[in-house]
Amino acid sequence: MLDLTRIKAVAVDLDGTVLLPGAKLSERTVAVFKMCMERGLGVIIATGRSVLSAEPFRAALGAEGAMVYFNGAELVAMPENRILHRAFLPHEVALECAALARRRGVHFHVFFSDDKEASLESLVAENPSDAASVYKERTGLEFEYGDICERLSAPHPPACIKGLFIDEPDALEEIRAELRGKFGGGITIVKSADAFLEILNEDASKGKTLLLALKSRGLLACEVVAFGDEENDLSMFQAAGFSCAPESARDYVKAAADCIIASNAEDGVADFLEKNFLS
Repeated sequence: MLDLTRIKAVAVDLDGTVLLPGAKLSERTVAVFKMCMERGLGVIIATGRSVLSAEPFRAALGAEGAMVYFNGAELVAMPENRILHRAFLPHEVALECAALARRRGVHFHVFFSDDKEASLESLVAENPSDAASVYKERTGLEFEYGDICERLSAPHPPACIKGLFIDEPDALEEIRAELRGKFGGGITIVKSADAFLEILNEDASKGKTLLLALKSRGLLACEVVAFGDEENDLSMFQAAGFSCAPESARDYVKAAADCIIASNAEDGVADFLEKNFLS
């Protein structure tokens, strides 16, 4: 059972959870979140998105403090954009992924990141594609195009925060199996959408980094409710004291959650917060 008297913060996924279909924030959601924060409820965004891609939503909600980006590969204090924690993807893993993508003819891109500035990120793919167009439309990010392997093999390659394959679900499962066979548990492989397979440092997950966010905020896991809809949110469910999945979530994600709320199309998170924290 959820003990509302103990809850001090919520950890919220964006796409498929807080955002409407089409990656928009409803006016209702913005209003409810702001009222909750005025009453002292903390808001921790925990997303697979990059800092730049998530920033319009964070700014609209007015959430401040430690936020989880890149599925846990980065923890950043906002709005000051101060890096608190990072887990970079090893270059040899990114190289193998790029080579695998070439062999299979599959879209793959990487996020290169500045060592000191969280918002200085570059999104690189080898060639324009329909998949790149879909990702650009979803995130609002612009691609750079070039030889990923060449960049990664340079004498001083830029830091790589994550890689992402885009393809049909069955093909992504084949890619997952191939990478598992080569790297075992030495990397994190997780889906953030049906067609998105993300490759991360072995220490990167929403759950692990959420715990770091809580520590930085002086919170306990039992004082937090987590909201998510995809495979990449399951670790966050395990880290938080209570978890909620929208009706529109994957069946196995709903099975792992403590509570099922209305779908993201129906402002499920806002509805839950309104009924439990504002009524």
